Amino acid sequence: MNTQLLAAVIAAGVSLAVSAAGWWWSARREDRGRRIERSLARLERQIGEFYGPLAALIEEYVVVDSVEKKLIEAGYAGKLDRAQRAVVRRFIYETYKRPIHDRFSKILDERLYLVEGGEVPESFREYLLSAVQLGIQYRLWSEKEIATDFVPGYGFPTNFADEIKRRLGELLRRQDRIIHGRETPKGWSG
Repeated sequence: MNTQLLAAVIAAGVSLAVSAAGWWWSARREDRGRRIERSLARLERQIGEFYGPLAALIEEYVVVDSVEKKLIEAGYAGKLDRAQRAVVRRFIYETYKRPIHDRFSKILDERLYLVEGGEVPESFREYLLSAVQLGIQYRLWSEKEIATDFVPGYGFPTNFADEIKRRLGELLRRQDRIIHGRETPKGWSG
């Protein structure tokens, strides 16, 4: 075989191998970029549409609950009689707490699929149990004039608030690590 022909075949082979490697490397980088974009988009939805709004509602609920306790404590100090305290509780529930619970319920109903890991934490169930009981007891009292305050409520579960804040913090830190190239989304090789 002619040496020039052999050199041309080798050069073509090397050129083809380099082109194939370049194509493979480029395709791999583009695929990785798309996966990172999809991961970041999911994180943004989890943060912006689920955990973030729930965290904001928790803060709002804590403030409303604090104000209610302050008003009721003042009422027990002789400033309000029993009937007035009941009016205060009813006003706060109707005006502030029920709308907060309604927004919690809407987010949980419409976006529960955004829960990290796909498993609903027990604290979410505890919150729903608390909110449903409060709603039922309130409606019995306000609509049917049946007081069931002798049945102890579950109260707002602090572990629900802790779970939301913890998960929101984890997602924000993970998003930051991915954006800055310090983490590759789970299940991938670099």
